[in-house]
Amino acid sequence: MPLVDRPAITADDLERLGEALGPDHAPMMWMAAVLGLRWGEAAGMTVGSIDVFRGTVTVAGQLGRDRELALPKSAAGQRKMAAPRWLLGDQAGLLARRGLTGADPSALLFVNGHGDSLPYSPWRRSTLLLACLAAGLPGLRFHALRSNAATALEAAGVDMRTAQTRLGHANPSTTLACTPRRPSEPTRRPPTRCRSSSVPGKVGPRKARN
Repeated sequence: MPLVDRPAITADDLERLGEALGPDHAPMMWMAAVLGLRWGEAAGMTVGSIDVFRGTVTVAGQLGRDRELALPKSAAGQRKMAAPRWLLGDQAGLLARRGLTGADPSALLFVNGHGDSLPYSPWRRSTLLLACLAAGLPGLRFHALRSNAATALEAAGVDMRTAQTRLGHANPSTTLACTPRRPSEPTRRPPTRCRSSSVPGKVGPRKARN
């Protein structure tokens, strides 16, 4: 499978995008950029998927374009990952704002203004693309955030098998293709925070907000 060129995303890019998305949608973006979740996996996250005390995120399903939860396309898509404390803190804050607790394990983390599951195309047009414009990242695709996580794993020296498992790929060639090619060293360096946060057992600090 050929390698795919994808845009380089810096830590500052991600911070600006997170600010533009706002507190209810930025946690979804960080799940893709740090944990490497696909859009359907991130949009399908439920309260029961987040374990703040054990520091893990479990991918047990994904939200389809029909806005229904379903199992991942392959067994490899089902996985449990260590997550940085700040990322889990963002999710906990979202739960608190929505009045959700562990007693609501099947409730979706990310919903639209009516409290329903996210519709992909309308969400992309009205939320993601507008936030990307505001952050100076016009046309950035959600999948580029997942690719950022793959780059971070490679740069941190994570072995291919571990990266494949963490990204939920059934085939190692897909993991190789997910990592973007970089023309020069300055653009090869992934964001330090995301690099350390993406490696199992290594949780890096998040830049403090003013």
